[in-house]
Amino acid sequence: MNADTSLIEAIDKIHLFNRLWLNTKKDLPIRPSEMSLLLLLIEKNEPVMPKTAADKLKVTKQMVTTMSNKLQQAGYVEKVASTKDKRSHGLIATTKGQELVEQRYEEYFKIVGWLRKEMHEEFPTFIRLLDEATEILEEGGRLHGCFD
Repeated sequence: MNADTSLIEAIDKIHLFNRLWLNTKKDLPIRPSEMSLLLLLIEKNEPVMPKTAADKLKVTKQMVTTMSNKLQQAGYVEKVASTKDKRSHGLIATTKGQELVEQRYEEYFKIVGWLRKEMHEEFPTFIRLLDEATEILEEGGRLHGCFD
């Protein structure tokens, strides 16, 4: 039972951290997943095909289509015809989308900067451990049946 108790405590701590992090995004006019797509479009600075976005964000193409439709309706994203295949389209961020990201990034920098200041020399270790945990979940979780 001791191992189970430590796992429950770990789950509680991870859940609390995630909830607090999501609270920093509570006034965001779009979902965090939609913000991830918008960030990708701005980072690429050229039209991004939905399949490419899906691969990068590790979601289905249908999820990207749903997100991009909502972002387009809100004026954050535009669909542009592909120069190679007129039947397909790429996605680009609009000026409104770029402004949203710039405004939110200032807030994120403030929050993460404060976290780094409070954690002192342990902050790089925290980030490294987050990277390792993410990699384990991305690569190994599916192999070991964790996401079935």
